Amino acid sequence: MNFYKRHIGDYIKETSHLSLLEHGVYNRLLDVYYARESGIPDDQAARLIGARAPAEKKALRDVLNEFFVLTEGQWIKQSCEDDIESFKEKADRNREVGKKGGRPRKMGSQTEPTNNPDGFFEEPKQNPFPVASNQKPVTSNQKREESLASARATPGLDLAAFDRWNQYRSEIRKPLKPSSLRAAAEELTKFNGEQSAVVQQSIANGWQGLFPLKSNAASGQKSADRKLGFTIDPDGNDKNTIRDMLAKGSSDRQIFEALDCMRSMQWINDRKREIASEQH
Repeated sequence: MNFYKRHIGDYIKETSHLSLLEHGVYNRLLDVYYARESGIPDDQAARLIGARAPAEKKALRDVLNEFFVLTEGQWIKQSCEDDIESFKEKADRNREVGKKGGRPRKMGSQTEPTNNPDGFFEEPKQNPFPVASNQKPVTSNQKREESLASARATPGLDLAAFDRWNQYRSEIRKPLKPSSLRAAAEELTKFNGEQSAVVQQSIANGWQGLFPLKSNAASGQKSADRKLGFTIDPDGNDKNTIRDMLAKGSSDRQIFEALDCMRSMQWINDRKREIASEQH
């Protein structure tokens, strides 16, 4: 693929917390992904995007872990997979049309004489091959319903979690394509008993893909305590955590990491505004 759509609003919403270096790494990963039309090999990721300095390699790992899923040695991003699949389907259709001599010419033209007086349309001719009443074309909705039924029959699938994920993708205008429904269901089953929690995590953070659950307060609190020099509220009161960190002069990135990346930057900014209003 030499071209792919870039929705600026969605990109900013998803990446507002990244540093300039991380933005560069993320965009290079997307370029390589689309150019190769496949996932990023884990053992070649740094070389493919030209990451050489330690800071660049660290940014690469952070971006991969946040936006991609490691599957069989390759970093996969579902939205890229959907775009590539659509591109290949369109290319296949164009190839078939080309084999048949291209698009058919339009019947008739404005210069062709007709037997109708000016201002009148020619009477339509009856279809010599009428379609039987019991013959109905297969619609896109019917195809989607069949694909959805097949996906929901995936062994080990949490149906409630899958239906919630399918509905969420439609609500954010990134619906799962009929050809991707089965793959999405199989991907969800890999999380076993955590399927519902994984779906809830992605919805809460506005993600378009499914990712392993972030480590919870136990490990996240210890690392944040060592890094930032104070203790995160053990009761999980994230708003109090933000208030304490603002008093310490912490950056948005530090706050995001201290909350173990479980809160979106939009949620954090909303809490910051509430705290500011409380102080006045």
